Amino acid sequence: FLDSASVDGPMPTVLDEALQRIRRNMRYRAVIHGAGRIDVPDYPETALREALSNALMHRDYSGAAQGTQIRVEMFPDRIEIESPGGLYGPVSTEALQAGDAVSSSRNASLAKLLEDVVGSDGHAIAENRGSGIASMQRALREARLGPPEFDDQVSRFTVRFRNATLVDEQT
Repeated sequence: FLDSASVDGPMPTVLDEALQRIRRNMRYRAVIHGAGRIDVPDYPETALREALSNALMHRDYSGAAQGTQIRVEMFPDRIEIESPGGLYGPVSTEALQAGDAVSSSRNASLAKLLEDVVGSDGHAIAENRGSGIASMQRALREARLGPPEFDDQVSRFTVRFRNATLVDEQT
């Protein structure tokens, strides 16, 4: 491991610290723009924040999942955010990928609460409008990365971002 930590505390603290650790361990590339340089991270922060807040909000908090953590794993070619519990309700990975998923939460009270809880950046932890996946997809597209990959298992759900993508023949 290059870095390993357990992050505990209130959700705004957990979200902030997880983002800080990712930023610290993420690679950046230098892009020359005009007379200056812009440091571009491997992954757009908007996509990371959405994936982390979704993991916090939609994870399985039941007794069966106690002791199971949300995990963030960084690899040379990807980052994976895994949360306990698979998709809930009528949501499918195909619908998420198509941007056509119905908003569904196993933690409706928590989702409502997180609309009002503000992180250190001044933003609510979650909008609770079903807009997170679309924001994630848009941020990755703007960063010229491939779409998020979703892996739904009964006991866990994983969001995967690749830090490079192949371009199509026309491009």
